[in-house]
Amino acid sequence: MTGRYIEPVNESKADPAYALEPTEASIASWLHENWRPDITLREWWARLARAGLGFPTWPENRGGRGWDRASLRILSQAFGQVGAIGGNVRRVGCSPIAVAQL
Repeated sequence: MTGRYIEPVNESKADPAYALEPTEASIASWLHENWRPDITLREWWARLARAGLGFPTWPENRGGRGWDRASLRILSQAFGQVGAIGGNVRRVGCSPIAVAQL
């Protein structure tokens, strides 16, 4: 086999402690508890991953939230309002297949 070896994706859901709904109030509350401009980027990405927000449109069994485009817009707006680093919340077209092709 040529090229890089990519580890298989674990069948894991976002941490159930993060009972997030795709609503402005729920996302604002989560951001209030988790976003701090002084934390490291590594810690921020870890928090996003634990909450299933690294790639929120991905299926839950792949670490996402399974949210649709409308939910993604709400999330993106909430991130913008507090100045949080949004990562992939603006990349609506990003999919697990795209990552697998890397």
